[in-house]
Amino acid sequence: MPHRAFAGRMAAVELDLCPGCQAIWFDAYESAQLTPGAVLELFDLIRKAQSQAPLPLSEKCLCPVCRNVLSLTHDIERTNHITYYRCPDGHGRLTTFAQFLLEKNFVRTLSPAEIYRLRAVVTRVRCTSCGAPIDLAHCRSV
Repeated sequence: MPHRAFAGRMAAVELDLCPGCQAIWFDAYESAQLTPGAVLELFDLIRKAQSQAPLPLSEKCLCPVCRNVLSLTHDIERTNHITYYRCPDGHGRLTTFAQFLLEKNFVRTLSPAEIYRLRAVVTRVRCTSCGAPIDLAHCRSV
């Protein structure tokens, strides 16, 4: 994964970015260390990368530090449900661009009432992770 430096609260934060699979590797606490300007810079990179469909993540993602298999993790940030892959030894985590946008509350999870109103006027949307079409009438996850 290519490295890129961003402004941090105490020092520069060097992130590993994969534009192809649209993922970011954060060493422990790096996400929280990004300055607001660095987050906006990262948002702009994400926007530019989303013109192409992302490549799927590997079925077994490995920690770049210890090479252990990363664990799929479900979490909540503010009111958003997010998922990421974390190192069991605490070295960091791998997150997709879409999940990072949820984490930073740039996009948010819709409430059940909003989903109900959306289904009344929109029949199909695109998955934020892979770009696949989702038929709202038959989807149980939204």
